[in-house]
Amino acid sequence: MNPYFTEALARDRRADMVQHAEEHRRLNAAAATEPAAPRWPCPSPSEIRARLAALLAQRRTALPL
Repeated sequence: MNPYFTEALARDRRADMVQHAEEHRRLNAAAATEPAAPRWPCPSPSEIRARLAALLAQRRTALPL
């Protein structure tokens, strides 16, 4: 292969890698400034207690004595 051609290819590849790394740095910096969203909506402790109380009330009324 022509040494000038391979050098140009290597130079082009390095430029692409630098551009790619800069893009990742920019995206990571933008992501770091955003508040982290929960992965799913988490109920509050009082909501959990209310749901449990409702389930227990249903179960108590459903059981024959």
